[in-house]
Amino acid sequence: VNSMHDSFTAIGGLVPLFMMQLGEVVIGGVGAGLYGMLVFVVLAVFGGFGVLVDPRWAWVHLPIVAWSSVVNLAGWTCPLTPLENRLRAAANESEYDGGFVQHYLGPLVYPQGMPRRLELVAGVAIVVWNGALYACIYWWLSRSAPVS
Repeated sequence: VNSMHDSFTAIGGLVPLFMMQLGEVVIGGVGAGLYGMLVFVVLAVFGGFGVLVDPRWAWVHLPIVAWSSVVNLAGWTCPLTPLENRLRAAANESEYDGGFVQHYLGPLVYPQGMPRRLELVAGVAIVVWNGALYACIYWWLSRSAPVS
């Protein structure tokens, strides 16, 4: 660490400890691209449940689903990947080729390399999953709606 924890006040010492727990990620910092992509992936997969809280959430969630499926189906690189690579270069860390899924998730799912077929499966799966989720939510909400 750049400074001793003893040199901070009691409350001030919590800040560096909290930052260490986050992996030294600050808004706009080196790991912000990775965490931004992880949040995007979680929202694409589980964001449909937000419609149960407020139906207007669909206006936020459906573009996320559309974008994530199009990026996978068309084989595009997510725009957050170049941002993360610029932040990595600014921090003197190595950049990587390909996108987020190929770099971080691909080796876990497919250790020999991520084939194009897996990207297509991911693109279709996100649409099918969210279609089924929205159908179930619609059925649930219409079932519990008061009958006039």
